Amino acid sequence: MVNEDPAKPQASQSHPVTLLEKQVQLLSAMYQLQLEQQERLDALQAGQAALAESVKGWAGRPDGPAHHVEISDLNMPFMSMVGFIIKAWLASIPAALIIGLVAFLIIVAAGGLSAMRYLILR
Repeated sequence: MVNEDPAKPQASQSHPVTLLEKQVQLLSAMYQLQLEQQERLDALQAGQAALAESVKGWAGRPDGPAHHVEISDLNMPFMSMVGFIIKAWLASIPAALIIGLVAFLIIVAAGGLSAMRYLILR
């Protein structure tokens, strides 16, 4: 059913002034939320700046003295220590294989050079 009189609004349509009033209310609410968020952001930035200033004294500077750390005790259950040692041992296997392969290649290269020297001097 089409409204044939353009001057008469349909029942489902609101008056433009009412729509504008609702939009102004929504925009006002959004603006208030933005202001609250900006205040929170400013407070967080001020807190962050204060925290960064207080932490600046904690951080060791490269030109400052080095700190000496000494471990005097390790409180760890025996079975946890055994598990840690086994894991460390298993993790070292690939490193040992790589080091062995590099050593093998160096020995083979050195043996090849000495064989070539033997052939040249012969």
